[in-house]
Amino acid sequence: MRQSPGFDVAWRTIDGLKVRYATGGKSGEQVVLFSPWPESIFAFAPGWDGLTKQFEVLAIDLPGFGRSEARDDLFAPQKMGEFIVKAIDAVGLTSVHAVGLDVGSPSVLFAALMRPKLFRSLIVGAGATVYPLDVDGALKWMIRVRCAALRARRLSRVL
Repeated sequence: MRQSPGFDVAWRTIDGLKVRYATGGKSGEQVVLFSPWPESIFAFAPGWDGLTKQFEVLAIDLPGFGRSEARDDLFAPQKMGEFIVKAIDAVGLTSVHAVGLDVGSPSVLFAALMRPKLFRSLIVGAGATVYPLDVDGALKWMIRVRCAALRARRLSRVL
């Protein structure tokens, strides 16, 4: 996929995981975007230029999504919320507007519950409403395939 101007992709180790992120904008209020499943930070590319004209923007591939490394414990929304707080702290942002779509929704809510002063506002949507997820059919199959792939990747690193 073609990167839009100003879409600087980088990597950082956060909480022991290699995490892909993008930054843009020079000043203004701080906005943090968490990629929706099964997307990546490139889901935000079409609106990136408009956002970065007004805000300092950080987009993060949450662990296990996009190109970021995964860890099984982080697939629980509360644990992912803890990771979100660590990620925002790691890049030195304070008082952020957070956008958590899809799997990011419950995780961003948990993060705000843990550190309310870190967040100025939240935009959440299209997220799971129960945990553990009660799914069936194609979605259940997709989750199982994703988990099996993550386990295989982790096993290949050990061998």
